[in-house]
This record gives sequence, structure tokens and C-alpha cells, in this order.
Amino acid sequence: MSPKRIQELLQVLWEEVDSDEDLQKFIETYGDELEQDFLGGIAAVVQNAEENKEEKVARFFRQMGQAFVPLLIPSGAKVRGISATELTRGMALVQILMDEVRSNKDFVRFAEEHLHELDDVFFAALQHVAEKEKADGNEEKAMALDQTGGILRKLYQAAEE
Repeated sequence: MSPKRIQELLQVLWEEVDSDEDLQKFIETYGDELEQDFLGGIAAVVQNAEENKEEKVARFFRQMGQAFVPLLIPSGAKVRGISATELTRGMALVQILMDEVRSNKDFVRFAEEHLHELDDVFFAALQHVAEKEKADGNEEKAMALDQTGGILRKLYQAAEE
């Protein structure tokens, strides 16, 4: 899903969903388009709203993220005991990784900026995205995500020691 379309859907969600019935209508109308990228978009809005102290926006999209996680993340990808908020955060980090890392320099910057945020939830989300890419026939992208995850896990483990 294109970033522009994610923005459009997030705007519709913000403007038109005020109740469970509205949410159901949104899902019925746009359900075929919704995918994990959309969940990453929600997480990015929550993070941005929290940074800008826009609590109403953060609260709304946090609730929406919790509503969409069960719909957009297959049950096999869930790790026991992970909250929807944690999973949304993990998916947001994966989205940042996919959007911003295009070179070794970008990778180093990502690792420096986000190493403290990496955890088992992030790695489960990354693995899920890699499996989805492989299932979609994007073997190269899946392999790159697996390799990137392996390197990040080693960095994470070394930082923990």
C-alpha cells in the first residue's frame, strides 16, 4: 500500500469513526485494502502524536491500532503475552526499517537510533513481515529482512551483555 493511500485511509478513520458501528462500516468499506502497512501507519501517527503531546490523537489511534491488530496480524505471528500496543510499536519499527534503510550508512543510523527499542516483539514482527514477503513471492526482500534481523539481533544481544 502506498504511503499516500495509508494517509488517506488514516484521515478517513480520524474523520469518520466515532463509534463501534462507524469502525465496522470502515472495515466493511476498506477492509480489502487494509494490510500491515496500514498498522504501521497507525503506529507512526501514535508516535508522532505522543511526541507532539497530542493526547487525544494518540489515544484515538492507539485504540484503533488495538482494534486492527487482530485483523491484520495472523494469529500465528502473535507472541503470547504481547499487548496490541507493543505489537503496534514493533510493527512501527519494522516499517521505519523498511522505509528508511537503503544503504549500510542508513542501517548504522537505524541501529544507533533504535537499538534500545529492539526487543522480542520487534523481532517477531520483523519475522512475520519477512514471511509475508516470501509468501507474496518477494524472495529477495524476505531474505534481506531475515539477514537484517539476524544482524540486528546480534547487535541487540551484544548490547544486552
